[in-house]
Amino acid sequence: MLPFFKTKRSLDVSSKIDRGARDYQEDALEYYIPEDRQFAVMVLADGLGGHAAGHVASSIVSDTVMESLKPDTSTPKSLQKNVRDKLKVAAETANDHVRTHMMENPETEGMGSTLLATVIISNYLYWISIGDSPLYLFRNGALKQLNQDHSMAPKLDALAEEGSLTKEAALNHPMRNSLLSVIVGDSFKHVDCPRKAFKLAKEDLLIASSDGLQFLSDQEIAETLDTVNHKSSKKIVGALMKAVLHKKSPHQDNIAICVLRANECMNGTGYSSKAL
Repeated sequence: MLPFFKTKRSLDVSSKIDRGARDYQEDALEYYIPEDRQFAVMVLADGLGGHAAGHVASSIVSDTVMESLKPDTSTPKSLQKNVRDKLKVAAETANDHVRTHMMENPETEGMGSTLLATVIISNYLYWISIGDSPLYLFRNGALKQLNQDHSMAPKLDALAEEGSLTKEAALNHPMRNSLLSVIVGDSFKHVDCPRKAFKLAKEDLLIASSDGLQFLSDQEIAETLDTVNHKSSKKIVGALMKAVLHKKSPHQDNIAICVLRANECMNGTGYSSKAL
C-alpha cells in the first residue's frame, strides 16, 4: 500500500474556535503542515481557571508543545522514530512552563489546561492527551472516541450501565465534567499516549476538539458528519460549529474544533487559532 500522503490525496485541515456563551475564550488551537504535505502536527488546549488566567495556561501549553514538535518538522523520519517520547517531553515541558508562570505570577495560581496533541506521519496517527478534550474518528459512518477521557464522565456512565444511576442522572451529574488529570504544574495523574501508532485509512475523518463540542451528543455529531462527510474539512468544521451553536445553550462552553481528512485539496501550509 502506498503511504498515506503519497497517494493523489493530500491532508486537508481546517479549524474553528468560538467563545460559546462564555465571556472569555480559554481554548487554544494550532496546527502545522509543511509544504511537502508529508505530515501534520495539531495542538489543542482547553484552559481552566477563568479569571485565574485559564486563557494564559492554554496559550502556554499550546505554544510550548507546538514549539517542542516543530524543530523536527524538517525531518519527519526523525520525528517518527521517537514521536511518542517527543510528545511526552513536550507535555512535561509545557507543565514546567505553567508551573514557572504561576510562581512568577502568584495571581494566576490555580490556572491549568487540558492537552490534546496529534502527529500524523504517512498513514500513522500518534497522540498524547491529558484531560477531557476528545479525539474522534469517523469511519464508515461510525463515530468513535480514540483517546481516553480523564474526567468523571466515563465513571458516571459506567455506573449508569450497571444500574447504580439512571442515564439522565449520569448525564446531568454536577461532577460529570470534573477532571481527573490536567496540566497544572504538578505531576500528571493520567496520560494517554499509546505505544503503538494508530493506522489510518484513506477515507478516515479525524475531529479534535475541546469539550465544548460535547454539548452535542455522539449521535448528533455523527448525524452532522453524515451530511457533510464527503465535503472539504472547511465545510465539515463549519457544519459542526453551526450544529453546536444552533442549540443556543445558555451554558455553552468555549468550542475549538479541528477537522483533519484526506482530500484532493490543501487549505494552505499552516494555521494558528489561539485563545484571545
